[in-house]
Amino acid sequence: SALGLSLEPLTPNPEPAATSAPGKHILQKLVTLPALASVPIIAAVSEDVDIRDRENYIWGIFTRFDCERDVLFTEQRLVGISPVYKGVMGIDATWKPGYPKPLRMTDEVKKKVERAYKLERAMPDKEVLRKLWDTAKIETETPTLKEQMEFELFREPVAGQGTAAAEGQ
Repeated sequence: SALGLSLEPLTPNPEPAATSAPGKHILQKLVTLPALASVPIIAAVSEDVDIRDRENYIWGIFTRFDCERDVLFTEQRLVGISPVYKGVMGIDATWKPGYPKPLRMTDEVKKKVERAYKLERAMPDKEVLRKLWDTAKIETETPTLKEQMEFELFREPVAGQGTAAAEGQ
């Protein structure tokens, strides 16, 4: 598991602050705390990211950090010419001056996206897939590729594991 850290109040703000939060300085202290030694990743985000919403939180992290300047570890050193990183990883995903404003979707656009996503996620049953496969008459250069694709599409799931077709149903 990872530790989510918002450097501002938990109420999401529609606009990030114009100045950067002191994410890196706080992270430098947090990654060295013995109480947090078992946490693999600590990510700091700005106040416009709702850390209680997993999708929003992940989006906030991966759209706000630069691997070269915004990632640090408890221990960073060189062994010869090879970098060695150990301990807790800290990610400063706070708003930086010069970043473009985040795009905000209107409620109408959100509804359209949700409808399109639901349609995309709807997966036909195996019989429909088999008919589509047979009518497509897909010929591959290597018969094993076709066999592998058929296996993945039509095999029965093993207990505790699913196939792409089974998981989408």
